[in-house]
Amino acid sequence: MPYRFNSFFNIIQFVVDFILLNTVYLICCYFFNQLWYQQNGSHFLSLLFQLNLCWFLIVWYTDYYNAELYFVQISRKTLRVLVQFSLLIVLSIFLLKFHFESRLFLFSYLFILLITLLCWKYIFILLRQRTSMFNLTKRKAILIGSGGMMNDINAMFSQDYSGYDLIGTFSDEPTVNNHLGKIEDALDYIQHTEIAAVFSSIMPTQHEVVQNLSLNRDKLRLRLIFVPDYKLYFNSDVSVDIHNNLAFISFRKEPLENLLNLTKKRFFDLAFSLLIWSIFLWWLLPIIAILVKLTSKGPILFKQLRSGRSGIPFVCYKFRTMTDGCCSSSKSESSPKPHITKIGSFLRKTSLDELPQFINVLIGDMSIVGPRPHMLADTEEYRAALDAYMIRLYLKPGITGLAQVSGNRGKLSIPEMTERLNRDIYYMENWGLWLDVHIILKTILLLIKGDPKAQ
Repeated sequence: MPYRFNSFFNIIQFVVDFILLNTVYLICCYFFNQLWYQQNGSHFLSLLFQLNLCWFLIVWYTDYYNAELYFVQISRKTLRVLVQFSLLIVLSIFLLKFHFESRLFLFSYLFILLITLLCWKYIFILLRQRTSMFNLTKRKAILIGSGGMMNDINAMFSQDYSGYDLIGTFSDEPTVNNHLGKIEDALDYIQHTEIAAVFSSIMPTQHEVVQNLSLNRDKLRLRLIFVPDYKLYFNSDVSVDIHNNLAFISFRKEPLENLLNLTKKRFFDLAFSLLIWSIFLWWLLPIIAILVKLTSKGPILFKQLRSGRSGIPFVCYKFRTMTDGCCSSSKSESSPKPHITKIGSFLRKTSLDELPQFINVLIGDMSIVGPRPHMLADTEEYRAALDAYMIRLYLKPGITGLAQVSGNRGKLSIPEMTERLNRDIYYMENWGLWLDVHIILKTILLLIKGDPKAQ
């Protein structure tokens, strides 16, 4: 890896963050008379232990220290971590029935901690960009290769924290940055110059010079690192995983193929669903069910087969919004029809007819956030028209999704469906818990304002 000092800097961040976490707590305790030897400070050590444990869990869970070295990105990630940390603290206090009297103390602590961490992160970025301040020696390196990615690699090494000092590039294309000569000149240059590493976008089988370097790298005391240009073979971004010295290259990033990420999402789905059930659904669902039953004859729930993950059909639940006999597994409820009941029209406009899908979430057929499930007939129609359509079936369908909060909902034409599909694929490739939270918040705002596309 070109970023040689990542682990070193991550340890520094981890240690300093814990020092700040505890120092800010001590300062707040002092000013709020919460120290352990005072009358109101009997729970000082217990809460301190909770804070440290929760912080450790959050930074491990969110992979906090793997962030780009830009203050805006680090600030956003720090804010997200503090929000999750705050929620976890409140939850632990509630579950453990911890005796805690001062909300002002907790709010002040979290606010001061946020400001302190942001100041520290700004200082950290300045220090990390100047590795010489840590007395960390950069190794001299050269780049061998050709193609459009040469200037991109040059730009990456121009960052001070890469750990390498890129002397220049040997390429048969003289237009690249820091051009030192042709590829055939590289071996002679290495033999007469103190070079610690060679980065090559060309594989040994592609050029004799690179093959010689590969065979004689130990004799030359040289680190040879390959940076292959995958765009020569793939026409889109790729995902590369290394296991047991084998490189597995796939056309798309799929964070939810990782078992840990999948577990995180399932835990989030269950926790959020149980929260909604405990606050709203336990009383709201019976009321809606009674209204549906009183206003028209027929079952309370409308059941329809939809395409699930991997294309496996599942029974999707909704409140019935049409007169009995007007709906079936092959007919859509999305288009306006004269058989919609009075309460059904209201349920559709407010999306309350979708609430029974929380049952689907609990039994594992659906997720809170994901591509909306289509009818089996629609799946076949779109599959025939759009080559990439079946990609959206890599994920569990969701109650809400990125496409829905972006205006792509309901029955769509093929061009409109292409736009929805692109958003579903973007969600799949860029999944994160914070993205799920963002989509849920946008969904709530749409429900409050009213979605004009809801029917």
